[in-house]
Amino acid sequence: MKRIILIGTAAALLSTLACRKPAEVVETPSLPTADPGAVSQTDIPITAEPTAVPTAIHTPYGAPPRHPIFYSAEEYLRLSAAIDLDDAECEEFLLNHFIDDGIFRKADAIKTLEIINSMPFPVADRLELISVELAYHHDSFDILYGIKGDEDGYLSFDIALTSSDAEADRKEAEQKHSLVELPETRSPELKFLARTSEAETGDPNFPFIVRWLLTNIRSHKIDIQTNLSEKELVDILANCQFTTMDEYAKKVKP
Repeated sequence: MKRIILIGTAAALLSTLACRKPAEVVETPSLPTADPGAVSQTDIPITAEPTAVPTAIHTPYGAPPRHPIFYSAEEYLRLSAAIDLDDAECEEFLLNHFIDDGIFRKADAIKTLEIINSMPFPVADRLELISVELAYHHDSFDILYGIKGDEDGYLSFDIALTSSDAEADRKEAEQKHSLVELPETRSPELKFLARTSEAETGDPNFPFIVRWLLTNIRSHKIDIQTNLSEKELVDILANCQFTTMDEYAKKVKP
């Protein structure tokens, strides 16, 4: 919880960056094969045809549209497993457990999984997953990690859904910002890292310096936010593996 408050404080320093505020995690039951007491499709009114990617972007001053947010690898795996059910069972399960994520139908679930797994997913030993958010309205795939052994430390990756040229991003970053010197032993996919901003939180309860940095992995621009020192951040990034959400979730499955 302290990490979430800290991130909210940090986001206020730079209004162009979105802050993720996970709610309290609620246990989701295992996939049902049949549940006579479950809510049926007709019990839940749907006022508009659902789609995995909203065609209309909501105003930033209103509530964001429903979109997928996972607070554990297990939640992702439940969605992944749902598409193996027949259409009726899958839709009933989605309406019972993923309606708040804007995932109503099997086609929505399949499309959501396709988008998520087209994004690079950074993994490192010291990182503990807090949340994953597919924020269509911000054109981003957001991953929030805590840091093992540091109850206040956090590291977030806001990955652009729209692809871009990595070399062009590097040249632009080099013109606008200073580049971080990277060790020779870094992951070969981490070709550059640019400092974009840093500021103190101004909160006496969380007196940290928050840093914003920029890179591009697998042709997707990534904005990084953290309260770690630059050395700690570089050490983690240098040892990051970039995989997919599906590979990560299956690897950490208990």
